[in-house]
Amino acid sequence: MHYGDVLSSCDEALHDLGTDYLDLFLIHWPNKKIPMPETLQAIDELHEQGKVRSIGVSNFTISHIDQAVAVSGLPIANNQVEFHPSFYQKELLEFCQSRAIALTAYCPLGRGADLNNKVIVVLADKYAKTPAQICLRWLVQKGAVVIPKSASPAHLHSNMDIFDWQLASEDEQKIDNISQQQRLIDPDFGEF
Repeated sequence: MHYGDVLSSCDEALHDLGTDYLDLFLIHWPNKKIPMPETLQAIDELHEQGKVRSIGVSNFTISHIDQAVAVSGLPIANNQVEFHPSFYQKELLEFCQSRAIALTAYCPLGRGADLNNKVIVVLADKYAKTPAQICLRWLVQKGAVVIPKSASPAHLHSNMDIFDWQLASEDEQKIDNISQQQRLIDPDFGEF
């Protein structure tokens, strides 16, 4: 996140990918030990050089985004955060949407725990879908970009089979109202 490290990290990524520019360059975690203006100054420079088209952030709260927007010459295009039925960050989602920031949901199945949630299981039966499909469809209906992780071709295919149907609004609200909310990714250095 230091100025010089950001510049060299981008150059290394460009070299490794064999391209002249990156569509999106992410700040992975806010780091209170390195001033955000230092990091964003480097990213702004990369943008001016044509090496980075858009900037994104990951694990940023509303206050982190506000700080980044106040410092950077570029708008924030994406915020990648933990987001799943048992960790519905509604306020953050609405904040991002109101500022045209795409929210990307990682751990969209709650590391598998949401697949056993009673609300999800009942809805899976009702729609004749898998619990994973119910979770992913809910996220898509919320307007989130979803990045499920799978090495199984069957699961990959199933994960993509969520676009020709929709959850009824009352069923979407049932998922919205899941009472057990739990952050799964919570490192010591995280600022939430």
